[in-house]
Amino acid sequence: MAGESKSPPEGVKIGDDGVWLVPILRGWTSRSDAEAEAYLVAANRLTERTACSSW
Repeated sequence: MAGESKSPPEGVKIGDDGVWLVPILRGWTSRSDAEAEAYLVAANRLTERTACSSW
C-alpha cells in the first residue's frame, strides 16, 4: 500500500521521507496476575486456531 502511494491506515504516520511509521507496543500492564495469565493463554491459542493446512 505504501509503495502504491495510498493513504496510510489509521494510527500510521508518514515520516518526512515518506516512509510509513507504524507504532510498536512495548511492554504490557495488566490489572492482575489472573488477567495476565488469561491473556497469555488466549494469545497462545491463536497459533492453534490458525495452523497452516499445507504443512
